[in-house]
Amino acid sequence: RELALHLRYFLLNLGAAIGPLLGVSYGLSARQETFLLLSVSYLLLGFIFFIGFRLAACQASHAAGPGMRAVLRVLWQDRGFLLLTMANM
Repeated sequence: RELALHLRYFLLNLGAAIGPLLGVSYGLSARQETFLLLSVSYLLLGFIFFIGFRLAACQASHAAGPGMRAVLRVLWQDRGFLLLTMANM
């Protein structure tokens, strides 16, 4: 178990170090494949979020916290936080 945790930590650090460098190099090349790769990765991420939220909604009770609509309503009302969220995405 300890080795698995060390390996996970190493791979996270490796991704954090190499990921931005690859992103900048692909972004500066401005090729069509870069856009397609980014589009596919965001579609995959969106699909995983969709499945995760559906599973979480099935397992959680209604008293567990605010729903997604309430969260989006609050996010829409706070323009600063909305811009920060959009910038992070």
